[in-house]
Amino acid sequence: MKIDAKDPDDYVSKVAPERRPEIETLRRLVRRAVPQATESIVWGMIGYGIGGRPFAAIASQKAHLSLYLMDLYTQPRLRERHASALAGVKMGKSCLQFRRADELPLDTIAAILAEAPNVTVTTGTLSSVGAEKAPAKKKAPARTAPVKKAPARTAPAKKKTPVKKAPAKKAPAKKAPATKVPAKKVPAKKVPATKSAGRS
Repeated sequence: MKIDAKDPDDYVSKVAPERRPEIETLRRLVRRAVPQATESIVWGMIGYGIGGRPFAAIASQKAHLSLYLMDLYTQPRLRERHASALAGVKMGKSCLQFRRADELPLDTIAAILAEAPNVTVTTGTLSSVGAEKAPAKKKAPARTAPVKKAPARTAPAKKKTPVKKAPAKKAPAKKAPATKVPAKKVPAKKVPATKSAGRS
């Protein structure tokens, strides 16, 4: 949940009243552990840096508060050294989530914060150069590109069997009335009579 604030005090004034004491406890902890740190609004949160390099941030989220210890992400050995003390805390790569500050191992967090002046990060957004170049993220405007619909799934096409059509019945042709044609008389052939052979 982003809170638009001009400075850390403005940020705290815009947080729900029951959360303010928790945030103030952590602000005091960071300032005690790293007195030379600068405090400002970084990435929409109360952020802390040394020489422009961000190393911690506090944020009020929708369902919880968050404490970002960036050096746990950039310095794996620092995280390993404090792993047992952080085991009971709900956390990501560098973010500790909580509702009340007394849920956190505050002494361990102070020890992690005290390491910040000794840490050097040369690349990325967590370096002093990267932090100066990295603007706060803004939500991209909603795109109204047409939504492509997936082709509808259809059953495989059935093979069409040709339908045999019955031949069309023709109307019987009208027969012309029969006319009688006189038959030709063919003369019979005369076969010569043969003499029957007699006895000689």
